[in-house]
Amino acid sequence: MTATLLNHAMDRAPPMPLTVDNKLPGCLLRFGKAEKDEVSFICHVDTCAAMSTGNLLSHQWLITKYPAIVAEYIQYDDVDPFEPIGLAVVLKDLEGCNITKNKLTAVVRYWTPYFDSDGNRLVISFGLGESIAVNSIVGLPFLAHWKVSICFHSNSLSSTLLKMKFPLIYEPTKVGVPDGDTFTKSYFIRPSSTKPISVLVTNVGTHDSLGINDSSRHESSTVVKSTTDTHKVQFRQES
Repeated sequence: MTATLLNHAMDRAPPMPLTVDNKLPGCLLRFGKAEKDEVSFICHVDTCAAMSTGNLLSHQWLITKYPAIVAEYIQYDDVDPFEPIGLAVVLKDLEGCNITKNKLTAVVRYWTPYFDSDGNRLVISFGLGESIAVNSIVGLPFLAHWKVSICFHSNSLSSTLLKMKFPLIYEPTKVGVPDGDTFTKSYFIRPSSTKPISVLVTNVGTHDSLGINDSSRHESSTVVKSTTDTHKVQFRQES
């Protein structure tokens, strides 16, 4: 038996000649309006993601545990329903699929302690789906709104809107609730105090939305703030 296994291993083809790095860039962002309620988790960064997305169960755990950070939570089957957005990551043809399979079926909007130059508090939105394979990822609309520049030489993400710089954190994709915490969708407690702060708008047609390609993170951590000067703009450093 041992000899057979060894021979089988020797007969295998060599690895594909392609450089691979599974540690993808992300930023530790802070959420919440008051310092006592503040929670931080890693959001991976993807300029090729058509929207910001997250795993439904992971965010339902987060919402249940930290309801004070939630500005709004809506589902596709609420009083004012919306059409779930289909993702073409797993299946090419989504017609006839279960209404929730491989689709974004909920939207959560989180308060943040960040303000723009006019003093407006910023809110970060995520489309949530049970098939999203990572906890949280921020996509192109978010990056454009925050006027973001990503520098892999300095390993940092700079926001002209916030005049802040965030260090890039590299780690493999993660999905699920923290180790040791048992959570299922039946435990989800929907926030009752949130009020709609905006309408859900997409810039794709009905047919296009069936095939949006998107990849799709969170973790608790402590945030330490410092100040640094960068080029002509003063950025406050998040580290």
